Amino acid sequence: WPLGDIEAYLIDLDGTIYSPTGPIEGAAEFYAAVLRHKPHVFLSNTGAKGADGVRAKLSRNGIILGPGSQERHIWTATQAQCRFLAD
Repeated sequence: WPLGDIEAYLIDLDGTIYSPTGPIEGAAEFYAAVLRHKPHVFLSNTGAKGADGVRAKLSRNGIILGPGSQERHIWTATQAQCRFLAD
């Protein structure tokens, strides 16, 4: 398995997991087969949605994250900006 040595994933969302027209083919299957078993963070460079909004969009595109999982698995531009300003 070519991805077996990868210990964790940082995954861009738009164009990788979903597009404006819907899910990217194979993304939900990749999540089910690989990401659910490895540490991972979905990264969003938009400030238009918070982590809850990203979680909802993932769900609409076939990737279901449990309640509260956005704290561990989603990092948005807004979160990064707030962290930067707080530091």
